[in-house]
Amino acid sequence: MTPEETELLALIEPMRQQQRYRRQKARADRIIWEKEILALGSPEGIMRTKKRDLAEQGIAQLEREFTTNPPLGLSQADIASFFERERSTIVEALRVTLGQINATLPQVFQLDALIEDGMPFDITIEKSGTKTLYTVFPDVDGIEVQSQHAPIPIKLDEAIDGPSLLKLMAHEMPELKASQLVSIEEMDQE
Repeated sequence: MTPEETELLALIEPMRQQQRYRRQKARADRIIWEKEILALGSPEGIMRTKKRDLAEQGIAQLEREFTTNPPLGLSQADIASFFERERSTIVEALRVTLGQINATLPQVFQLDALIEDGMPFDITIEKSGTKTLYTVFPDVDGIEVQSQHAPIPIKLDEAIDGPSLLKLMAHEMPELKASQLVSIEEMDQE
């Protein structure tokens, strides 16, 4: 290419990326709208759509922030290109996070070990600044979890390890969605 063609391409390429971004955004908005319409009759569908909407709003806000104040060495076109490529992956990851109890990998390994030992232990889960203590009772036929506020434990038959325990707790106790596992305490074995 000639220097003039290269210069012209350099001027046009950011506009093409922005146009692709606007088209993808319009397509994503249309898909969201269609999903909302289809989910109107299903409570589970509505919750899933709400989580996806929250995730998409959060990612859009993050994108606006980066576009307004791009990190050193990145242009607005770079940011638009990144979000164009990775938007669905990031939205899905955030949607999943909004629907579960979040824990670090060492915490999950510790849960696995305690469940395998079969001895009761306590976990503290925090959501919106409020911490709640739960006692976990592993057994051969599942796990029972009892909140400090509830007199009757909840039976989680299919919980067999740390990840399944956290997933099933969030499923059976919706108030725990988008919460954080803060601590794990072994009970004294006397």
